[in-house]
Amino acid sequence: MPDEFADNLTGPSASCEASASRAEPAAPDSSVQQSAGQSPAGQDQAGQGPAGQAQAEQDQAGHDPPDEKPSGRNQPMNFFAHLAELRRRLIYCLTCVAALTAVAWNFSAEILDVILSPVVKHLPPDQGLIYTGLPDAFAVTLKVSLWAGLMASAPFCLLQLWAFVAPGLLPSEKAKVPALTALATVLFASGALFAYLVAFPLTFKFFLAFSSDALQPLLTVDRYMSLVMGLAAAFALSFQLPLALMFLARIGLITPHFLKKNRPYAIVAIFVVAAILTPPDVISQVLMAVSLMFLYELSIFLVSRRRRPELDDAGQPVAAPDPAVKT
Repeated sequence: MPDEFADNLTGPSASCEASASRAEPAAPDSSVQQSAGQSPAGQDQAGQGPAGQAQAEQDQAGHDPPDEKPSGRNQPMNFFAHLAELRRRLIYCLTCVAALTAVAWNFSAEILDVILSPVVKHLPPDQGLIYTGLPDAFAVTLKVSLWAGLMASAPFCLLQLWAFVAPGLLPSEKAKVPALTALATVLFASGALFAYLVAFPLTFKFFLAFSSDALQPLLTVDRYMSLVMGLAAAFALSFQLPLALMFLARIGLITPHFLKKNRPYAIVAIFVVAAILTPPDVISQVLMAVSLMFLYELSIFLVSRRRRPELDDAGQPVAAPDPAVKT
């Protein structure tokens, strides 16, 4: 009995002590904190050390993704970058023109003989062109050299223009630009060659046919060079008509149906342009008009081969005629 009574007295106090021990958290061991490095002072010291800074940088690099920026040619260019690129391309072109002009200066006499030959053959024997001003011979030689340098450097300048606009083009468009550049060069050279071989002899023969014993031709070289260069440039630029019409058809402004329908108006416009670009004679005007009409028909053929679905005046697709249906 005394033992049971003692157990009953100690039971409640033991249970109270057990509940109190469960309610109070266990005090952390200072040795464990020091070994784990979790004290505030230890954390500050670790953050201030080189190893801590390196670890912090690695953690930040792991959480923050690197900022990816395009580099090289894929990087977008601002306005000033475009101006710098354009300046660089222009310097290349001017350097090429200057170098080829210097080369042409050494052959200026031969080039001048070639340019003068269409008119000299129609002059009386032992008669050539004259100059009335003291610096005219030097000015003509410089003009001939510069003209030859510009003509020879035209393909390189076109390539520089293509290199400037190429970054803004699509891959499919970039693949077509070299062919278009070659086509523009061929058309330009063809126009100048047509003027030299066909237009020059006929035009000069027409003008010199009005000479007589009372009216003797006395041609100055500076005015002759101005006439030759203007006429050659007019034919060379007019021969770019197929390229211009193909470009307009590519962007959807014209169609083969539109070109065929407006052929009469185009012929009138061609004769007006030919009258403006050529000297006041019938020969050169008719030659340019005939060549432009031929190029206009060639343009219709080229546009028809590379055209998109043709639209009528209302903007609806034009149905192709059924070959099985006979009219």
